[in-house]
This record gives sequence, C-alpha cells and structure tokens, in this order.
Amino acid sequence: MFSSRNAQDRTWSSLFGVLMLSMVLGLSACSSGSSDSNDNFSPGGGDGGDGGASSPLCENNPNNECDFTVTLTKNGQKILPWEYSYGRASNVKDWKWVRDNTTSFDYLQTSQFTVSAAEFKSDLPEITITDKKNRGFNCAGFYWKKTFYYAKMNTSFRVPLSWKQSLPLQMTVIPWKVPNGGLCNNQNLGPDSVPDGTRALAIWVSAPSSKVSTDCHFTKDSTGSKSPSCFKPPTWEVVDDYLIYKGSLVDWVRLNNNTKIPQNIRIDAGADLENMPLNTLFVRYNIDKDAANIAACEKWVKDANRSLKTPKDNCKVSGGKELTLLANHQINVSGTGRISGYQQTKETPVTVLPSYREAANIKNPERLQAQYRVYSGLLVLSSDYAPGYAIDVEGITVGFG
Repeated sequence: MFSSRNAQDRTWSSLFGVLMLSMVLGLSACSSGSSDSNDNFSPGGGDGGDGGASSPLCENNPNNECDFTVTLTKNGQKILPWEYSYGRASNVKDWKWVRDNTTSFDYLQTSQFTVSAAEFKSDLPEITITDKKNRGFNCAGFYWKKTFYYAKMNTSFRVPLSWKQSLPLQMTVIPWKVPNGGLCNNQNLGPDSVPDGTRALAIWVSAPSSKVSTDCHFTKDSTGSKSPSCFKPPTWEVVDDYLIYKGSLVDWVRLNNNTKIPQNIRIDAGADLENMPLNTLFVRYNIDKDAANIAACEKWVKDANRSLKTPKDNCKVSGGKELTLLANHQINVSGTGRISGYQQTKETPVTVLPSYREAANIKNPERLQAQYRVYSGLLVLSSDYAPGYAIDVEGITVGFG
C-alpha cells in the first residue's frame, strides 16, 4: 500500500548542468543537497551523430571521434581522462545555434580527470590542448565562473591557485584563432582574434569517490538485461485501481523506504547506460472500476510489456499524471560513467502527457508517449530526507538528456 502523503505532481530534481549541445547535458562532480516534493501511486494532494563516442583516451577509440587531445600533468605525471565526444545529430532539423547565419555550433567534447583533492591543490597541475583537426585555431580560452585565461594550443596552461582550491572543477574551453604575432597568454588576447563558433570542450577535474554500493553498482558490462538488482526496466502494471508505467528505480526506492537507510548508486568508468534511465518516475491513469475492465487492463499490461505492437484488449482509463516516487532516505549517485539518452533523440519528443477527461480506451500512441517520457528522464530522483542533503550526485555524465 502506498501512503497518500507522497502524491503530488512531478517535479524534476535540480542538478548542476555544465554544457548543453542539442540533446546533450553534461553533469560532472556536482553535489546537490536538494529535496524535491514528489509522488506515490495513490492520490491525495500532492518530470550526436553516433550516440557519443567514448574511450579512456580518444586516441584509443577505433572511431577516433575526438577533435582535441587533452592532457593533465601534475609534477610531470600524466593523468589520463575519460572522454566523450558529441557531434550534432543528423536528425536535428530545427537547429537554432547559429552565429552570423553561417556558423553552426555542432561539437562538444568532455574530458574528465580524477585526482585527489590534496594532490591537486599541492601539486602544479597543467593542462595541454592540441587541436587534431588543424583548423587554424591556435589559442585556447579557459573559463571558470567569472574568470578566464588564455594559453596557446600545444603549450601547457598552469591551473591558477584559486581554481585549484575548487574541486570539483568544471572548466569550459573555447578555441580561438589569433593572428600571427598576437598575444595568447594569461588574460591577454591579441586584437582581431576570432573564437571558434562551432566547437567547445568541457574539462572536469574531480576527486575519486569512496562511496560503494552493494545492490546498485553499474559496471562497463551492465545492460538492461544484465544489471544490478536495484534496476528493473520500466514496465506497465495494474496497482489497485490504477494503470501505471513505472521507472527503473521505483521498486528499489519503495523497498528501501521501509529501512530509511542511506542508499548509494555507483556508475563505474566505462559504464555507458544507454536506454537505462535511472529514475523514480511513473505515469498513472485511473482505471474504470468495472471488474471486467480491470481484468481487461491486466491483460493489456501483459501484451504491452511483451511487445511493441498495439495490445489487443481494451483498457478503459481516465485522467493521466506524470509523477515521481518520494524517497524518505538519503540517495548518493557517484562514479565516472555515463547515462545516455541517445536512443530517445531518434524519437519525437513529447512535451505534454496525454490525458483523458472521460473514460476511454488507452490507445497505442498514448502508450508510446508515456513510455517515451519515462525513458527520457535519465536521472530523476526525489527525497524528503533530513537533516543534511537528501540527494548527492558527483562525477557522472548525463548525455542526451
């Protein structure tokens, strides 16, 4: 049974976004202590062209997708990043990021380094960027908060003292084309310099996480059918007098709500969770309470979960809400892996969940739209845990969100 206190309209968790490209959202090493008011099943009061190539180093990627080589050294020791590249998806027809009506921003590369906070602060970290495409952009602009520095391509940029004190550190890097003889150092940039309006880099430095998970640990081998026990692919269900489509972590949160013990989600480097959203979203319809209709809806659920084809049996429903299940315990998400929504970029986005003012048989387009909305909620969690932070997210990447 689900307590009515948890039922409210869906609200998205607030997380730190670094850069967005088309349907790409990069999240790295952020710590969010927010608590969202979210939902339960019961009523009562109260959402690149190839999927983003990746490798420990882009040079090791058979597709060699990355435009740039990014290295971090500290006291002469080279630290290897985990990298992802995102090209403008071919199916994006209403592209609006155009400069001077000619230049389209269509490439993002992320490079994530893991180094202990103590070492990063005490050593002399330097970053070197090389443009492998040789497009004539000979200078790199490094931007963090309201400060910026410039350094020539192929030469080291020493991370400023004030930047070193802030870990996790998220930097945006823009290539610049500086005329011959023009300055490109510290905060000096030669006149008539031109930024690259088509490409950008996000460079992230974060400390390794010590958090572990026994039942929600995703590795590079994790798939929808080979996943930790916390994860269940989204599915349709009849619960009491409701037809619901529930997200992958709904059952896990419901189970742990009985214990109130803090729970950890761990996503290892190399884990790329495509078509594996981590959320407690669910779509809920009211079932017409006629006994025969409830039986018809149970049959509909079996057909809907078995196949993409239109379920044959009728299921008469009304209403329609998109909700989240509220946890009463702390949730930690950590690691350096990625949750990818690339599959959803191939489908038509749905901005409004279909609802029925009067009882009617649920149609296949509405079924597919409900499924799309749950699958596109790549990381959506809610908790009213107190005291302290309710949800903490660090190190992971969310792509095509």
